[in-house]
Amino acid sequence: MKKLILVIFLVSFSTVFPAFEVDVIGQLSAVTGFPILDSQTVKINGSTEVRPDLSVQIGYMLPMQNGLKGISLLGDVMIEQTTIGITYPGDKKIVNKESGLSMGLGFTTKFVIGNVNSLIPRDTVLGVGLAAKALIYAPNIVLTMTPPPISIYFKTFVEQRFFISRQLAFVVGLNLYVDYMLPMTYKVDQLFMGYFVTSYLDLGIGLSVGLHFGN
Repeated sequence: MKKLILVIFLVSFSTVFPAFEVDVIGQLSAVTGFPILDSQTVKINGSTEVRPDLSVQIGYMLPMQNGLKGISLLGDVMIEQTTIGITYPGDKKIVNKESGLSMGLGFTTKFVIGNVNSLIPRDTVLGVGLAAKALIYAPNIVLTMTPPPISIYFKTFVEQRFFISRQLAFVVGLNLYVDYMLPMTYKVDQLFMGYFVTSYLDLGIGLSVGLHFGN
């Protein structure tokens, strides 16, 4: 019932303020980590994990012309499961693996292309996003660091919006992203058991589904 009320509110708000947009997007990604080491004598690999996340994007669309329906400028709030793992080369045994939750704040720009000749009302969306994320909860790590471990996140993506009504669309998409954990924001012995790791880089590809509220 609460979800239905929220959907009705968002659709109504988008109708009153036509340029207002809200996107609620869930994503499931395959992510490979690359630990960066301060010693060439030690060989350590990252690990590949499945990572879910949820993003709420709020902002406005600036109307455009000549085939471009508009440019959306959106604030982005996200929460995701974060898994950090390192392994020895040739050995699938996990040396160290920690999981937790990260929360991020960022900015997303979307270029919206209307498909006026489509049998089903739909838009094609190309976009980029930049965010900063903090590891806020990890049950097996004592997060005594201030600030907590922080990552810089950059993504590029393509989405298809299939409109259910004038102000509501179902969204599917494909995302590519880079996630770089800043080395000055964590202690190596806490996250990596002192394995000569100076920083940690993630590369991910994900499938997303969600809802778009707005034109």
